[in-house]
Amino acid sequence: MKFCPHCGNKVADDASFCDKCGNKLTVVSRQAHKNFKPKQHKNLFFTLILIALVVVIGAGIYLFTSGATNDVSTKQPSATTSKFKQNETKKVTAKNSVSKSANNSTIWNSSKNTKLENFMSSWGSSMNQDYDYFNPANQDNYMGYHFPDDFSKGNIRVGGSPVSVGWSDDGTGSNDYNVVAIYSDIDSDRNKGTMLAPHLYLFTIHEGQPVVLITQQTQGNPENAIYFNPTSNQDLSSQFANIVNNNQMTY
Repeated sequence: MKFCPHCGNKVADDASFCDKCGNKLTVVSRQAHKNFKPKQHKNLFFTLILIALVVVIGAGIYLFTSGATNDVSTKQPSATTSKFKQNETKKVTAKNSVSKSANNSTIWNSSKNTKLENFMSSWGSSMNQDYDYFNPANQDNYMGYHFPDDFSKGNIRVGGSPVSVGWSDDGTGSNDYNVVAIYSDIDSDRNKGTMLAPHLYLFTIHEGQPVVLITQQTQGNPENAIYFNPTSNQDLSSQFANIVNNNQMTY
């Protein structure tokens, strides 16, 4: 009995080729067979292939994850950039809020004056009256007095009591009544040639509150005073209060 020197398979003594591995046979002693170890080149080949596959797969995973990370970094701003933009947005929002808040907190301004002008136009029409707006640049001549300049003469009475009255562009001041607008229909064509008494309205801020004063006085008196009283017209007083307090107009 002899053995294949290539794979160690038992072969017939007269065999020229191994019936297992197909290699040509040479005589190998039984002792040599005991020390024989099959060739490992096939196992080594498969081992190298396996290692190569592991390396390729690992490289592919690394490249894929690196590309995804770079893609996210490209599409999304960094944390620092995002935080900076958020801070800038907050600053702009805060600035606008402060500006809006400051405008709304002003007792009187040009925007509110425009709202009152529009209201007086529509309200006057509903009352079949025409009202003109008066201010320091356009004085009202009422019974020989020119308002608002003649407020300084100190001849205004409210509820029969003398009070200090003065013009105010923003509704603030040290007077008892700070006038922000004057409206009268004394020059209205509808009043001319009639026996109707004209209306003189003072839109004022009194102790921080909106108050509309009215007089229809047409006669003089020993005190040379003009007597006013708070208006009893609820539409007039409530809408003026809404304008001053930045509330929704309801008229």
